Amino acid sequence: MMRDADGSATGLAVDRYAPVEDRVTSAADQVQEVVIEGQLWELGQTTWPPCPAHPARHPLQAAVVDSLAFWVCPADRSVVATIGEADAHNP
Repeated sequence: MMRDADGSATGLAVDRYAPVEDRVTSAADQVQEVVIEGQLWELGQTTWPPCPAHPARHPLQAAVVDSLAFWVCPADRSVVATIGEADAHNP
């Protein structure tokens, strides 16, 4: 469960039988959606975590690359950081 400052909560779900990299990627994707829609949307910030190459265009995307969970640029598919190791404001 992810809890917001207002007390609301959102559940996260992953397939416990999926490979760990798929579970991490799925969880990161869900967290990203909750953060953008629940916290940043009203502030006009819809690019979290921001893509360092295109910070005003799109957020990074959670993806499995070579059996590891990464944040990647959705435009050019470049690997930016391992999920869990990127600074949320400056990957």
